[in-house]
Amino acid sequence: MASGLIEKHVGETLIIGFRYHSPALEDDETLLSVSISAQSGITAGTAAISGREVSVPISGGTAAADYTIRFTVSTSKGQIFIDDYIVKVIA
Repeated sequence: MASGLIEKHVGETLIIGFRYHSPALEDDETLLSVSISAQSGITAGTAAISGREVSVPISGGTAAADYTIRFTVSTSKGQIFIDDYIVKVIA
């Protein structure tokens, strides 16, 4: 569905995520679950849902490398969203 790009330094830990809103979500629709997959070499912590936002802390990675973090979110209306963040690691 959506994608984002973020840069982080090798030693940083950042929280990244998405906010879902209309028209993707109906007014009475809620986020039920989120799972995270991360490419080897970068670490994704425990994902969280807060209202209509999903987030996860990320750390690690090798300078000059790009990594994909994939969010898979399910909703109370049976929708499944798949969203990617590209994390560009800089020195």
